[in-house]
Amino acid sequence: NAQPNGAEQINGSAPLDWLPTRRAAIKLSEPDIAVVIPVYKQPQYLKDAVTSVLKQSIIDKVRIVIVNDGCPYAATDSIARTFFDAYPGLVYYLRKPNGGLSSARNHAIRFALASWPSVKAIFPLDADNKLSAKTLETLLSHLMAAPSGTGWIYQDLVSFGTQERTWHTGVPFSVYRLVHENCCDAGSLIHRNVFEAGIWYDEQMRNGYEDWEFYVNAALHGFRGVHSRDTDFLYRRHGHSMLTDSKADHASVMGYIWRKHADALAQSKLARLEHREMPRFAIVDVNSASSSCVTNALDASAAPQSVDAFFERIAAWAAERPPKKSYFPPVTLIIDGRSLRLLRRLRLLPGILLSIQKALSRLDVYELCFAPDVLPHRIELVAGSKAAVPVIYALKTKTLLYWAQHDRGRLLKLISPRSRAGIERATIRLGQKWFVGQNAFFQQLCRSSVARRGKKRGRTSRKPAALARQSAALIKRLSHKLQKVVLVEDRVENAELLSSHANFAEAKHLYSEGTSFPFFSGRDGTERHLLFVLPWMQLGGVELCMLHWAKELAALAPNLRMHLLLTTKNLWEAGPKWLDVFGTVSFAPLAEADRDKVLMDCLRYANVVVNAHSMPTYRLWPDMRRKTRALYLTSLHVMELGKEGLPWGYPMIAAREQDNLIDYFVVPSDNLRRSCETFGAPSEKIIVARNAAAVSPASREEAIAVAQAKGARRYSRKRPLRILFSGRFDVQKGIDRLEETAKKLAATGLPCAFEVRGKAVISVGQRPPRIISGRIIEPSVDVRVLTRMYQKADIFFLPSRWEGAPLTILEAMSFGCIVISTNVGGISEIVEDRVSGFLLSNDQPDSAIAATACELISQIIANPEAYTAMRIRAVEQAMSYTWRLAAEAVLTRIKARLDLS
Repeated sequence: NAQPNGAEQINGSAPLDWLPTRRAAIKLSEPDIAVVIPVYKQPQYLKDAVTSVLKQSIIDKVRIVIVNDGCPYAATDSIARTFFDAYPGLVYYLRKPNGGLSSARNHAIRFALASWPSVKAIFPLDADNKLSAKTLETLLSHLMAAPSGTGWIYQDLVSFGTQERTWHTGVPFSVYRLVHENCCDAGSLIHRNVFEAGIWYDEQMRNGYEDWEFYVNAALHGFRGVHSRDTDFLYRRHGHSMLTDSKADHASVMGYIWRKHADALAQSKLARLEHREMPRFAIVDVNSASSSCVTNALDASAAPQSVDAFFERIAAWAAERPPKKSYFPPVTLIIDGRSLRLLRRLRLLPGILLSIQKALSRLDVYELCFAPDVLPHRIELVAGSKAAVPVIYALKTKTLLYWAQHDRGRLLKLISPRSRAGIERATIRLGQKWFVGQNAFFQQLCRSSVARRGKKRGRTSRKPAALARQSAALIKRLSHKLQKVVLVEDRVENAELLSSHANFAEAKHLYSEGTSFPFFSGRDGTERHLLFVLPWMQLGGVELCMLHWAKELAALAPNLRMHLLLTTKNLWEAGPKWLDVFGTVSFAPLAEADRDKVLMDCLRYANVVVNAHSMPTYRLWPDMRRKTRALYLTSLHVMELGKEGLPWGYPMIAAREQDNLIDYFVVPSDNLRRSCETFGAPSEKIIVARNAAAVSPASREEAIAVAQAKGARRYSRKRPLRILFSGRFDVQKGIDRLEETAKKLAATGLPCAFEVRGKAVISVGQRPPRIISGRIIEPSVDVRVLTRMYQKADIFFLPSRWEGAPLTILEAMSFGCIVISTNVGGISEIVEDRVSGFLLSNDQPDSAIAATACELISQIIANPEAYTAMRIRAVEQAMSYTWRLAAEAVLTRIKARLDLS
């Protein structure tokens, strides 16, 4: 009979042909399954749903609970009551005010669990779906035979109504995939243990996807799903339904699920889960003929397998017909194992692999090379591979499969020096100091680098690199293995197939946004992650401040892991000891197309972000604020002055443009604090974390002894007074004022000599200074070199036009140097004029500054003992500041917002 469609008929009494007829009495056993059927505004389907349950092959072990969720239609009540009357003890009928699907299910499930202690499982059946005769019998047998910890049995959906197809969900269960994609839709048999563990349907969700959230919640509590096929569960397709609405609102509903389970789905925990279930990278080491499938390539806990074992994975996937159940990682890296060990030791591997992953969405091959650098402590990532040695070839695993099947010579064609299309080349330049225990590898790089330049006419060598030849041999081996593959048939007719895990992983990591940073640490996943973001890592004050913060924060909060991201120039010059502070060091991709994607994935990983003058981070953070709950600190160091003498720079950007996005402003001085307040930053958000000396004597007593020895010095042409300048050679540091001062002093004939340490800012056309009676020396990161520099110096001269709270002044003071500086920025908070040093007015003409400095220097030369007390006071002032105090000031605010226990 035709079912009524009009609201009036539905609202009226149920027609007789809708009502069930009384059946012969069913002999009931203790129930194993309770089927709960919520109904709201769907009376026209209720009879079919209940009747399908009554026809179950194990109906004697089933109880049916119909729950009327405040449906306004009288027909719903009439049908449900009739079933209740017709099947006493088998069908139960509950009524409640409308609360949504989750509320109705929970109400019925609680009733069932309390009523029948023998019930092993619950089957939620929507009123518009149906069961085939053996659906419950099949599901229950699978649940009872399933491994311990199985929470539910999910099944294929045989759709009817507006569409007649089978949705095949038979891929191996994966928690990682479940949290990204709903693989266990309506129609699962759920073990009683799940509800007894306190997991229920979320009654706040009334727009669909309640099932998805329920299974995610159960999976995050340790339960697992198991697939059952051939159950013939009947799923009704509508032209419009709640599912249609939830798909339209997918982003917001998924966002709700992720926010609700934010702690369990933290990026580090997600990376750990992926690493275990669906690793992202296959690493093939040509040196050891081994392979490993990983997400976090720094984790060496898993025993490596043979290359053949990896080829077996690929061959098994190639042999299967959809639906495919085998898995292989979406990205394959053919790598020189020595470079793998080096990149792990340098903490660079996760960031490098993330950049490679993004690049492969638009490339066939990514080539990474090594080349020696003349500076022993430098690491730099640059474009191209001229005179460099390939150490990694990365490609999509499906590309590797295709080439092995159809085009074995393709790789060698792409990686030839003349090839441009389909390949991207990058080189990491490394100084010798990084090759500890690998000196032979460094020497081989040097020889190979020279050989690849070619000997004639400057042409590069055309001979394929060793890694290229080894890679071609691997593809040949895979090709031979694939020729022996026997196809495995497992077809589902007229089916809508859930994509294989391999296809899902490729789409997720290569072609979608929001992939997780490939790293985790610790064993329990409770660690938190602090990301320092800087433009580069050279030798400036900003970088040194962040390095010392990181070191002290790591000591104060062992559960807070430190990470570093460089966003503008991929350059590290800080030396080996600082690398040990960080769990990872990440470079920005060289390709503009990938840069923002990688930066945002790195930022999303962190629980705390400290932005120290990174302009890309300021630009990206408005969008990031909507995607992360990370605590965001901006570390500000100096208020710069423009050509007209007006303030500009990062404090203005932060306070004026992003105050509502920033949790805390960290400044080194009260002077900069007041500037930030002037530009609109609330005082409650400002942390004053004072700088300290990056290099200093080991103790206060040793420092005072150095200061007293300097006070006893006598100056002559054989032993001139030594004046030290340390900093960039630019307008800010007053390099022109330094030149004029040196010129005036030379004219006086006084016994003094300048030592000028620093670099010219070539990018803005700044030339090195011309210092009369002085020498220019390259800067150094070696503490021993810096210590000797400060021990020799008598005066530290800094005629800057603007400053923050310079570390160099604190360092010089700690070694008993007399500071002569312009009174700018926060310097007056460090140097007390004529007590612990001398401050010059920055408002007077440059010539007057030079003249005043010369007068002070002449007085010190004439009577050095008179300034011994000033030297000692400088030591005491400088040694009162420590990096531990600065870190504690920052950590106190972090702990107020983030649990680090």
